[in-house]
Amino acid sequence: MIALVPLKSLDDAKSRLGEVLDAEQRHALALQLLTRVVDACQSAGLEVAIVSSDPLAYIAARELGTGVVDDGGEDLTGSVRRGLAAYPEAGTIVVIAADLPYVETADIAALL
Repeated sequence: MIALVPLKSLDDAKSRLGEVLDAEQRHALALQLLTRVVDACQSAGLEVAIVSSDPLAYIAARELGTGVVDDGGEDLTGSVRRGLAAYPEAGTIVVIAADLPYVETADIAALL
């Protein structure tokens, strides 16, 4: 089973918080949230692939031990489409948002 975790460009991440967090803080927040989601998925026994075109996502993927799929800069639907196409032989694929602050392993396991 594979979890696809779409991640938009970190330059656009958490833009609504722009009045209270600078760009570096928003990047850090997005990466913290991503790490939480990836950890929960991996702890639930899922293989994980981050779907993004952001170079920092590639670094995060390597550090977190996940796969990565280039989304070509597409929107969420296009990212998911590319992620699905990258794993044609996968029996089960779940798509999980990258910014779930309270997600836990039990939440992911309940989906399966």
